[in-house]
Amino acid sequence: MLMISSPPENRLPVNTYVSEYSDKLIREAIMREIDRKGQIFFIHNEIFNIEIITQRIKKLVPEAIVNFAHGQMEKNHLEKVINDFIDKKFNVLICTTIIESGIDMPNVNTLIVNNSHKFGLSQLYQIRGRIGRSEKSSFAYFMVPKNAILNKNSEDRLSALISSSEYGTGYNLALRDLELRGAGNVLGKEQSGHINNIGYDLYNSLLKSAVDTLKKGNDLDLGFFLQNIIDIKINARIPDSYIGDLNLKLQIYLQIAKIRTLKELKKFEEEIVDRFGKIPIELQLLIQMIFPYKRFSKKNSFFLSINSVINLLPNLLKT
Repeated sequence: MLMISSPPENRLPVNTYVSEYSDKLIREAIMREIDRKGQIFFIHNEIFNIEIITQRIKKLVPEAIVNFAHGQMEKNHLEKVINDFIDKKFNVLICTTIIESGIDMPNVNTLIVNNSHKFGLSQLYQIRGRIGRSEKSSFAYFMVPKNAILNKNSEDRLSALISSSEYGTGYNLALRDLELRGAGNVLGKEQSGHINNIGYDLYNSLLKSAVDTLKKGNDLDLGFFLQNIIDIKINARIPDSYIGDLNLKLQIYLQIAKIRTLKELKKFEEEIVDRFGKIPIELQLLIQMIFPYKRFSKKNSFFLSINSVINLLPNLLKT
């Protein structure tokens, strides 16, 4: 793995501080940036009271020109606010994390993050990357409420952020973030999102079908999965008397689910007969449901024809 850890020429690392919320510190930080003709990001990630915070900053630093922005604003109005900030029509932008990734603004070299303990480590790192994009010294202040009792994860995140203020430490910070949050259950049986709704095997089948279709340059064909289903309560399964071991039974079910062609079907037939003997009626019905239109010779096949299934329905329904 090749790592590029050297910063652009003349680029300075961001001076990073963690502090309790302080009106005095906020005023000093804003005034210092204004005095050198720079601009300030003030991150407040709660839309319901962002206008109240804006008025508070205006009262705290009357010398500054302050405006606010968030993702729920009307599109044209939001665009105008951001463009005005880029054009240096005001000094301080009170905003949510919408600036986390966006336009390069080299004139913004002071960042103040309110309630920083509520953010993730990678998110704080990304936000801090919005400043320090010029040859000027830059300052980032991560504030937590006064007398707040932080949990260990919050403390660890902020400590890791301070220790990674030098350039070239992003990779180490990502590893630290992985340690704090955990890698998830990638190889476990627990799943989330859409994969949980449709099951792991069906998800893989859909994915494979989509990939194969794209490789062939055809339109995506999901006809195999979009079948009409009629529940007639047929006893189609692998009986315990045929295969008693649960893990082995699940493997056979998985093999059946993966059958796509008649060639695969024939191979499966030969294997199952060789391993376990004559196929019981329940398993015959199960596989007949997968390939209901295939006719087999009486000598070699354990499948039932469509007519045979129909004839069996009255007796099956009784059971």
